[in-house]
Formats: sequence, structure tokens, C-alpha cells
Amino acid sequence: MRIAIVALACLASAFSAPILAVDSDSVTAFLTQLALNDENRAKDGQVVVAYQDMASHKNFDHDNAKNPLFTSVDLALLAQPTYKSLKELIAKFPQQDGNKADPETEERKAASLAFIDDLSKTTVFAKAWEYLQSVGVSSADYDEFRTQLYTVWFSVFNRNSGSTVAGSSGFKGTFVGEFLKKEVVGLTNWIRFALLEKVNGVDYHGWFERQL
Repeated sequence: MRIAIVALACLASAFSAPILAVDSDSVTAFLTQLALNDENRAKDGQVVVAYQDMASHKNFDHDNAKNPLFTSVDLALLAQPTYKSLKELIAKFPQQDGNKADPETEERKAASLAFIDDLSKTTVFAKAWEYLQSVGVSSADYDEFRTQLYTVWFSVFNRNSGSTVAGSSGFKGTFVGEFLKKEVVGLTNWIRFALLEKVNGVDYHGWFERQL
């Protein structure tokens, strides 16, 4: 699972501590190596997808994919600790309307910290943390780093200028997904998407070519 990689981008812009100059090529090389060292990533055949046809650029309501994106997901993969704690944490975000307040609860905070603790036991987390220390972003103390991650991922904020409603967070936007009126914001985590497809909570309409 590559969730720990998100910390590299988030922490660098979230804290005022002196940060050493790092060029984009070295960051890209490190992230590539980090992904290759991910012991929890899906193996061949554990996640099967059906991309189908390209989505319509003119009519977003037109469905060019009659079948779900995910054909199958190995349950053994989702039973691993980090996947399991992620699913449990996502369930603590029943309110996805970014225009409505979504304050932190003690139950959600406990699940959030448990998720970070499960991540901390992985090679990806250890290497990412070591890298962040080397560029002056994070503390070498685990409790302090844990607090940093919690602050970056779970502090609530409002998406609309002038609004006082705090209904969003970095984690929620990335891993849970939100909607503002009819617009979906975030929802970039494949596990969340696969879980929503299982309960008919999302309808895959096809794919777009990557815009460089």
C-alpha cells in the first residue's frame, strides 16, 4: 500500500521548519524506489480491472463502461493490517458533503491514530519517514511525527472561500471522496472506489487519456 508516500508531498508544504533543497528528479527517483519496495502492494492477479471504453468528454452522464471498473479484488489482500484499518477508518466518514460541517470525533481520532500506527510498521513508512528527516521536514521522534501526520491528514478545513463550514480534510478528500453540489472532489483511492462499486455507490463511466 502506497499511502505513506502521500506524506512526502503533504508535509513539505505544511510545516515551517527549514527544508533542504531537493530537486524534483531526486524526489521522483525516491518515490519510484519506494513503490517498488512496497511489500503490501497487490501482486499479479490480486486486483483485476476492466477499463472498457473511453469516457465521453461532451456528456459526463453518458456511460461508456457497462461493467464495473473492478472485476475482482483478492480478499486476502484486503485482510492485511493496513488495508483493514483503512477500511475501518473510511467507515468513520459517513458524511461526504463538503459543504456540511464534519467535526472530528473521539472515535474517528482513535481510528485515525490506529491507522497511522499500522502504517508505521511497514517498510514504505520507515523509508518515507527517513527521507523526510533527511530533508528537514519531520522529527526523528515517532510521537512527534505521528502528530504531524495526524495534523496534515485529518485537520478539518472549508473548501469554499468565505465559508465558515469546515467539512473537508486532506484524508477525506483523498481517500474517502467528497462532493460539492454535483461535483465529486478527490476519491483518488482505488480501495475506496472498489468498495463503493460493491454496494452500487459509484458508477464507472470509462477512462480519459492522461493530460501531460
